[in-house]
Amino acid sequence: MNPKAKLTQNISKSLLGGHPWVYADALHLEEKVKNGTIVDLYDNDDLFIGRGPYENGSPLSLRLWTLRKGISVDDTLLWKRLESAKKLRECYFDENTTGYRLSNGEGDRIPGIVIDIYDSTGVIRVDGRAAERWIACTQDFLLQRCGMKNIVIRRSEKYRDKKPKAECVFGKISKPISFLEHGVRFICDPIQGQKTGFFLDQRANRSAISAWAKGKNMLNLFGYTGGFSVVAATTSGAKTTTVDLAKPAIEMARENFRINGLNLDEHQFIAQDVEAYLAQFYRRQSPFEVIVCDPPSYVKRRKDINKGKKAYIRLFAKVLEIAPLGGIVALASCSSHIDQKHFRDIVNEASRQAKSPVNIHSFSGPDVDHPYPPGFPEFDYLQFMVLSITN
Repeated sequence: MNPKAKLTQNISKSLLGGHPWVYADALHLEEKVKNGTIVDLYDNDDLFIGRGPYENGSPLSLRLWTLRKGISVDDTLLWKRLESAKKLRECYFDENTTGYRLSNGEGDRIPGIVIDIYDSTGVIRVDGRAAERWIACTQDFLLQRCGMKNIVIRRSEKYRDKKPKAECVFGKISKPISFLEHGVRFICDPIQGQKTGFFLDQRANRSAISAWAKGKNMLNLFGYTGGFSVVAATTSGAKTTTVDLAKPAIEMARENFRINGLNLDEHQFIAQDVEAYLAQFYRRQSPFEVIVCDPPSYVKRRKDINKGKKAYIRLFAKVLEIAPLGGIVALASCSSHIDQKHFRDIVNEASRQAKSPVNIHSFSGPDVDHPYPPGFPEFDYLQFMVLSITN
């Protein structure tokens, strides 16, 4: 029998509606347990709510894996859910796309375990100490069912304790690895790179922007390793300028252009602060018919929402101000605290401050390999809006 925990707050409706997280101040554990111990959660009327691994010393104490009392939470369940996630990806991706998310954690009912595939390298991102219990089974699955030759473990800085932030636990990685996205080749660094090495969630948005940028001059702000630029240049013949403060990212962007046979002389790569770069342009005077602005998250915590919204508005207003009439501007946010309503309000205010009327052509999120339950808004983190500048 599993240890028992009881809710101390009235959140049963949310949990039964698909939200898998229970915070420490919302439950009471009747006995002391080790990290990763499976506990059963009950409400105040002693009715079973769900089951999942408990985590000591974390504000997020319990992630529910099931709401059904008859289902055991163990390696067998994990394996079944990994199989289900794998089958879903096989419906959508073929040999032309070898970089994708195999498990979106809670979005695939595998809380705390995100898995990104880069060709023959699997990267397991472990969120929290309790999720460590799933590493061995996940690694076996990647070796046996996915044919991985290399496996990397990445951990959140806050809960990794003395464990490495990133390590190759199987195989060997001595240089950036290569993968395909709709036939376009990229390299990434799964050890040192951001996230697990690449922003796979923007795949569909990269394709969408490529269509807008056909034969045009495109500016990619906060371009990292050039994802939007490479796809637009390769598939639509765009002339691109990629701007990012990080010099190593800009150098990797150059390499992504090289491996796709693109002429680097036709494109610009600028390692500079984005706002400093934008300061050179006057109203409506930028030479770019398409501008992509995908900044890092300005809202890490809920209490920072107002401050972060002001930062987004200031940045977006400058972008909208310099864009030419008839130009296309894509704006993005990657914070779970900025939902669709927040983002729409941000763009509207930026448009007002810039005195730049806009029309919305599309409003999207991450690609299909980043699913999430409808009752779990925390995973609705990516907002991506395509606008045109009007009179």
